[in-house]
Amino acid sequence: MITARVGGTVTLALPENPATGFRWRLTSPLAVVSDEYFPSGTAPGGAGERVFVLLVAAAGRHEVLAELTRPWESTVKDVRTFVVDAS
Repeated sequence: MITARVGGTVTLALPENPATGFRWRLTSPLAVVSDEYFPSGTAPGGAGERVFVLLVAAAGRHEVLAELTRPWESTVKDVRTFVVDAS
């Protein structure tokens, strides 16, 4: 569980390798204010991190679902769930 204050932000960093075609997709009641990829090195095709910044606009418990998938496929390689408790 992630604790946050209303009006603040929450940052989620997930491992990703865009060269494989897989990318994280979020389903969230919280607004995504930033979605960036940061490579971990300089080698082409290397892995890195997808970093999402979410705005916490309301109090309560918010479930954020992250799915690692290829846009052209219906299968999901990985699923992660985060719970944000905002006050």
